Amino acid sequence: MNRIKIKAQVLASVWMFAAVGYCSASTSLSMTNSPSNPAAQGEVKVGKADNGNTKIDVVVKHLAPVQKIDPKSNSYVVWARPAAEQTRAVNLGALTVNKNLEGELETVTPFQNFHLFITPEPTPQALDPAGQPVLWTDVNR
Repeated sequence: MNRIKIKAQVLASVWMFAAVGYCSASTSLSMTNSPSNPAAQGEVKVGKADNGNTKIDVVVKHLAPVQKIDPKSNSYVVWARPAAEQTRAVNLGALTVNKNLEGELETVTPFQNFHLFITPEPTPQALDPAGQPVLWTDVNR
C-alpha cells in the first residue's frame, strides 16, 4: 500500500514540475495601441513550441469593429516582421473580434525575434499589410 502512495506522490511531483516548467517558459507582453483605437488593449503570450517554433496567443479587448477603423477593411490581420532589416511581414492569421469587442488568435511562427502587429485589411489573406497598425509589440524570445 505504501508503494502505491509513493508512486502516486512521485507522479504528482513530476506532473507539477512539468506544469511549472511549461508555464514559466511563456512570457506575457502588453501591446501598444494607436490613437485610432485608444481603448484597445492587447496581450501576447509567447512560448516555445515542441518543435522549437514560437507559440503565440494574441488576446485583444475593446478593439473597435474593423469598418469603424477603416471602411475599406473587413478583417483584422496579425503580422510578424522579423527583426532583421528589410524583411517582409508575414500574415499569421485573421483575428476575429466578437460583439463584445474581444478576440483571440493562437498560432506559431519560426521567428524568435520579431515585431508583432495588428492591422485592418480588406481581406484576411492579405500578402502585405496595407492598413495602419492598431496594436503592436516587439517579441524577443
